[in-house]
Amino acid sequence: MADGEVTGDYIKERQDLHDVFFLVGFEKKEKISTVKLLLANYSPVFRSMLLETDMKEKNSEENIEIPNHEPDVFKLMLSFVYGAQDIKFVSVDQAMRFHILVDQYLITKSKALSSSYLMNNCKNNICDVLQCAVILGIQEMEPRALMMLQSDNKQFLSNNDFKFLD
Repeated sequence: MADGEVTGDYIKERQDLHDVFFLVGFEKKEKISTVKLLLANYSPVFRSMLLETDMKEKNSEENIEIPNHEPDVFKLMLSFVYGAQDIKFVSVDQAMRFHILVDQYLITKSKALSSSYLMNNCKNNICDVLQCAVILGIQEMEPRALMMLQSDNKQFLSNNDFKFLD
């Protein structure tokens, strides 16, 4: 890799090599392209979808819709696929959404990145800690959640985020 080159830049910039196109997002959709084989290498779900089965996406020349995830986390996932070892999350929310995305597509190696970020940044908000422990399945968060609930359950019940927990 040349000095100053960021991992994955070559693939990202060589759009002529891209052979699969996604329309990512629900309200604000963004067209994102990549190399099919890279996704297949990291994700058994994409491998099955794009290469191995008779799913409609395999030979589709149309955009593959990914409506349940946002473009920012899809691009972070691609950064990992392109070789980035250190994903820079901008918020706990983004790390949670990334975790859900890579869990859905079984890109298990990248879950360690979001888990680590969440372990280091979910310390004060009991609702975030519970979401990590219960919804995202980050088992290392369970003791933290229990300790927080035992020490200050009044704060938890009065937290505005409490009513939004699924």
